[in-house]
Amino acid sequence: MSIKRIICATMLCTLLTGGCVVDVGPPPPPEVEVIPAPPYQGAVWVHGYWYRGGGGWVWAHGHYR
Repeated sequence: MSIKRIICATMLCTLLTGGCVVDVGPPPPPEVEVIPAPPYQGAVWVHGYWYRGGGGWVWAHGHYR
């Protein structure tokens, strides 16, 4: 296969699949997190949240900032 054909095939595949969206449905309800004591004065708790990843929803745990 020539390099031009490989490039054309790669570009075509990118164009055909680049706009595909996999519907994973709405995110699940938020997970219940036990908020630990702040590690230092003035620390602010940032709640966890769901994000799309790995073909579905992934929970990002809460943390202090």
